Amino acid sequence: YRLPDGVAPEAGALFLETLRAVLSPTLLAALSNLADGNAVAVFSPQNAGRARSEGVDVTLQGRLGPQWSTRFSYALLDFDVDREALGDPLLPNAPPHRAALDLRYSGSRLAAFLGARWQASFAWVSGPFRGQVPRFEVVDVGADLEVAAGWTVALSVENALDRRYYDAFGGDTFGRQVRGTIRVRR
Repeated sequence: YRLPDGVAPEAGALFLETLRAVLSPTLLAALSNLADGNAVAVFSPQNAGRARSEGVDVTLQGRLGPQWSTRFSYALLDFDVDREALGDPLLPNAPPHRAALDLRYSGSRLAAFLGARWQASFAWVSGPFRGQVPRFEVVDVGADLEVAAGWTVALSVENALDRRYYDAFGGDTFGRQVRGTIRVRR
């Protein structure tokens, strides 16, 4: 919050001191100014302001032979704030860098994969809730095996090294997740 132009420094200091004395920290943090200078109190459950974002998602896939393939993906996010309300920081709530790499085998009865995912750390905010999502590296593995005609057994292990990571806001953390599946085709 800034005082209107032309307010005497002594009067402005007294006014700001009075605001600090009578308003709670939450209300004080909500004070801001509109583009025309008028005072405003901003209570927002979401980010408020104006920003420019741009990015690129790249995926490269290739065959390494008749039964082998690989895929690499990378995402870059650039986010620049033009204007934000005081006390309500404007953030993209997404990592600036994210990448994944996997290797797959596909045979007549066996299919298998090995993959790795990486994400950079980033800050997030939604209204009064704020936090830092730490970077993570995760390894995933899995296989499908046809055990008999029409019968397939599959096993998938996400986060095989059991490293804790955040996948959603609000404090949700994930460790290793193992899924087994039996498929029958008639």
